[in-house]
Amino acid sequence: MAAALGIGVGSVNTVAAVDTDGASVTDAADLTVLSRASVLHLSPDRAPVLGDDTSEPDAVTVSDFANRVGDPVGILTDDGSTYSGEDLVATAVSCIVHQAASGRHGLPTTVVAHPTVWPPYTVGVLADALEQAGVADATLVSEAQAVMTWLERTRGTLGDALTVIYDLGGTSLDITLFRSDAHGTETGVLGKPVRSEDFGGAHFDHATMQYVLGNVAEEFGDIDPFAPDTVAALTRLRTRCTAAKEALSSDTEATIGIELPGISTDVRLVRSELEDLIRESLQESVTLVRESIHAAGLESSDVTQVVLTGGSAAIPLVAELLSAELRVPVVAAERPGHTAAMGAAL
Repeated sequence: MAAALGIGVGSVNTVAAVDTDGASVTDAADLTVLSRASVLHLSPDRAPVLGDDTSEPDAVTVSDFANRVGDPVGILTDDGSTYSGEDLVATAVSCIVHQAASGRHGLPTTVVAHPTVWPPYTVGVLADALEQAGVADATLVSEAQAVMTWLERTRGTLGDALTVIYDLGGTSLDITLFRSDAHGTETGVLGKPVRSEDFGGAHFDHATMQYVLGNVAEEFGDIDPFAPDTVAALTRLRTRCTAAKEALSSDTEATIGIELPGISTDVRLVRSELEDLIRESLQESVTLVRESIHAAGLESSDVTQVVLTGGSAAIPLVAELLSAELRVPVVAAERPGHTAAMGAAL
């Protein structure tokens, strides 16, 4: 039997969840997860490569395409070529399908999760692009559907419930209210999903980097911030700040190495300091959740539970603030950034 494969293409990572034995998958524990950076390396005479690492130094690198599906303005690359967002997303899906299928007989049965806020037109545009990219039999489902499938398979029958899906990714926050009932007759998204680009992991990375640089500001001297060496060093530093932020989801402290022209030192960052940097932003996101509930004609007391998804939702302070505000259980996978892909596979 062909493997079942669930895929989510995010602004930072493309995630695929595939069953390990090719049998009908019924439990999230049966899934193997692949995660690749949402970065494509394109060459005119070679197959595209998805991820950070590439052995094709002459390839054109393109990123930031996940949120450009249906955008009439193409994405311009360094070699002067222009690609549509949907074609790049479809290419990323094709790449990870073939990676997941490596060593198996036949291509997997593929389900692709898309943002719940997408209108039918955008979903149709991606469906057409997937067919052109050779992923013709893929089924498209909303991330809300995928997440709720994961929730039911891991937590049991939901019954009568109102679930808030809090999806905090790399560049945005999506809030969806999902109504379920014991009979399954009135199950689905309630009201209008909300997307805000005022919140996301990139904002937290920027705040972390500002904090780190502030610790060595007196050592800057005459550094030229626009010099190529400085720009490259700052890019590496931002990557380290991102890694430290992610590490602090499970660790209590992290060390960030700074290598700038004339500066070589380490800055220690503890979880409480990171929380101080992002607390105000996260509190504003909780306010947006409350406003979304009220906009649907409901009260916070109507909410049964919150499900956290998206890579940045792994930050412990997220669950703490939402739990304190809504006073309901807050549920999350061990890796919230994998939830939609796992639900798609299930």
